[in-house]
Amino acid sequence: MRGGAEVLRVEKITKTFGGLVALDDVSLTIREGEFVGLIGPNGSGKTTLFNVISGVYKPDRGKVYLFGEDVTGLPPYELYKKGLVRGFQIPRLWKGMAVIENTATAMRVAVGETPGQALLKRRSWLRWEKGILGKLHEMLENLNILHVSLHTTDSVSGGQMKLTDISRALAGEAKILLLDEPTAGVAPRLAGDIFKHLDWLNRELGLTIFVIEHRLEVLFEHVERVIVMHEGRILVEGTPDQVARDPRVLEAYLGG
Repeated sequence: MRGGAEVLRVEKITKTFGGLVALDDVSLTIREGEFVGLIGPNGSGKTTLFNVISGVYKPDRGKVYLFGEDVTGLPPYELYKKGLVRGFQIPRLWKGMAVIENTATAMRVAVGETPGQALLKRRSWLRWEKGILGKLHEMLENLNILHVSLHTTDSVSGGQMKLTDISRALAGEAKILLLDEPTAGVAPRLAGDIFKHLDWLNRELGLTIFVIEHRLEVLFEHVERVIVMHEGRILVEGTPDQVARDPRVLEAYLGG
């Protein structure tokens, strides 16, 4: 699956905020089945780029293509329908709901999601909910959070919250997953576990993953390609080993 057809292409994206140039003529390509890391010093434009790709921001100039289609400026919910799912540094979960309920909310076909269906098609709704339980359990088991499936998300650990966020991407049948610092605030051992799960999703399920991460020692163990940003531009890209040995990357991080 790795290195297959083009999934995501960003062409000459520029984004400014007042007099600040956050993105300056950024271009990149992600292919089907790739596991790609995006790194760079704070303020280099990484999250802004994700916000443009995922429809949170509209670029001032440039284009975003998803599966060959121009999707520039489409809102996040339209991109979600097309298979692009975004995770945030702080998971945006329904905190009063159980882990498994949070996962279920992302299902693409949900009987009973409208008041009319809930009132008039209650039996169909209940049959549907019972029918998806096995699928939901499998997702949560694969992510090692089945044992907390009935816990509310405000009562589980930070790492389990992150994995719940990822489970919603699976429930939503993501084709490409964008993750912004999935290990932020997570203990080192759990950070490694999260990336092992991501690696499994990439290798076994063929999920294309594009991830921002500051823990380079964890990231470099799993991704096949790394893109480095600095001052709103793409500085370097290559394998983890190539990027680690590039003096321009060290200079960018140390500010030399």
